[in-house]
Amino acid sequence: MFPSDAWLTCLALSINLSEYQRLRRDPSQRFDDLVRRHSGLWDRYAGAERVERLSGSRPQDDWIRCAAGPGWALVGDSGLHQDPWSGAGMDCAGVSAALLVESYCAAGGTDTWIHAYEQRRDEQMLDVFHDTVSGAADLSTAPP
Repeated sequence: MFPSDAWLTCLALSINLSEYQRLRRDPSQRFDDLVRRHSGLWDRYAGAERVERLSGSRPQDDWIRCAAGPGWALVGDSGLHQDPWSGAGMDCAGVSAALLVESYCAAGGTDTWIHAYEQRRDEQMLDVFHDTVSGAADLSTAPP
């Protein structure tokens, strides 16, 4: 659950691909069944009014791209995209932006920032990326 605009709250579930296929057949009922498993959440959800239709997407593809080149750089999901189930993408976006600024400023006007940024991004983010990717294969094994 996370706050949205107009005093609304967004509720998101991460599920295995097999569960996603069942959810697509009867979205409202299956979504309610899944939320019901979370007792503390269910009480709040059951008393709330749904104001939008349910929406979802299949598990996301993952990728790692070259972080930068002369005159350009990628931060966040544009350079290192991982399935959103873990929430690590938001952290990746902020950290990679900070690493880019630090690398660029430290380069003193030279193109050495390109290699420095990619190296620092990979050192700080690839372990989390690989953990997220491997966990996405079967969310039933993910830590609570």
